[in-house]
Order: sequence, then C-alpha cells, then structure tokens
Amino acid sequence: MIYNPWQLSFVKSQGGFMRFRSSLGFLLLLISTSLVAQTFRGTILGTVTDPQGAVVPGTKVTVHNVNTGLERATQTSADGSYSVPELPIGTYTVSATQSGFQTAVISNVAVDVAAEKRTYR
Repeated sequence: MIYNPWQLSFVKSQGGFMRFRSSLGFLLLLISTSLVAQTFRGTILGTVTDPQGAVVPGTKVTVHNVNTGLERATQTSADGSYSVPELPIGTYTVSATQSGFQTAVISNVAVDVAAEKRTYR
C-alpha cells in the first residue's frame, strides 16, 4: 500500500470521529512541517586548487554579499573543499587567501533560493 498524505479517507468504525480528528491533526502537522522546511537561502561551495591542480587545505574562504555587506568565512578541509550554507539570496564575491599564494577572487556569484552554487578557480 502506498501512503499518500494528501488523500483523506473515511472509515466508519467505533470511535471514528476521534480517529478522523487524529488523522486530520497529523495531516496538518505534515503540511506545516513541509512549509517550514521551505528555505529562502542558498549555498556557495567549491574546491580550492593551486595552478597545478593540487588541492590547498586550510585556505580561508570569505563570501561577501555586495548588496548587504554580509560576510561569512570558512576554511577548506583536507581535500580542499569548502561550503558556506544558509546564505541569503543575492550576489556575492568569493575570495580565497592562503600564505604563499596570491588571493583568488571570483565576483558576481549569484545565490538563488534553495540552490547550491559551485565556484571554480
């Protein structure tokens, strides 16, 4: 049997009204949970590599919203990857800094609703 939360069925049985109310309450809980789960944010993620293509762990990655000034920073992991989640929609500048390397900057990175934006450099 496939469960479909959008389909209501009435079965007459003893205590049927209470069972219906419980089912209706559960259905409303499912609907409200899915509405809360809607997100109006996105993620910027990527991998920092050197000119030869080797990953660069421990690099500071900063994202800056050009419209609001919001700034968030993280560090790359051992495999050179980074992720900056829960960013408000907008346009960002992404910069990566590591001692011994020039700072790399990627401009005009657009973050959309519930989207992941992968940066390349």
